[in-house]
Amino acid sequence: LQITFTKEINAEWVRLVLRVGLPILSLGLMNGFCFLVQQRLVNMLGITVATAFSIGFVTMHIADSALFGLTTSTSIMVGQSLGAENRRRAREVALKSALLIFIVIATAAAAIYPFRRIMVDVFADDPGIIFEAEQYLQILLPSLPFFGLFINAMSIGRGSGHTTFPTIIDIARNWGVSVAMGYLLAFSFGMGSLGVWLAHSLSSVMCGTISFLWIKYGKWTEAIIKKNLI
Repeated sequence: LQITFTKEINAEWVRLVLRVGLPILSLGLMNGFCFLVQQRLVNMLGITVATAFSIGFVTMHIADSALFGLTTSTSIMVGQSLGAENRRRAREVALKSALLIFIVIATAAAAIYPFRRIMVDVFADDPGIIFEAEQYLQILLPSLPFFGLFINAMSIGRGSGHTTFPTIIDIARNWGVSVAMGYLLAFSFGMGSLGVWLAHSLSSVMCGTISFLWIKYGKWTEAIIKKNLI
């Protein structure tokens, strides 16, 4: 086996790689920067809120990791179905997985909800921090099933090669709702930390609803690779 460089690079293939890969790359960069801005926003509300946010973020990050694991199989099955030129099965897989994930996450969130105070007590003893962290989970947990729909849409986008629309949704969710609306509710409307938590929850509900509509009616089942390209 000999590996060498070649000058025979198909320009259309390069454009296709950039079309699929650049949205994923930009999403990672934008999300990292957005988290810093969100952290700054929370820090402006004081050390108690900032600590509560850290506790709530760790708890929600565990849920996010589970969601990414659950939706990986969706990406694989969608890719396999589209590779077999079975667009009907690909959409069926996407819709059934979206329904399954929504039900599973909703059930898990409902089971955890009554014990949110116990979960917070593990990380903090200060009454102010406990109150803020419990309020964070109280507002965020009901929105988790919708966030699951969005993560599922991201996996479908990556499995089908249509990565642009999920990226746009996520950027709008983070910057337009979580950051911009969070700032307005917290400071312009004087809602404080409650405004930030509400903006986070609303962002998940909005992007989850839009994601489901895209899964059901979007054109992501269309092939992005021409048969004579490779």
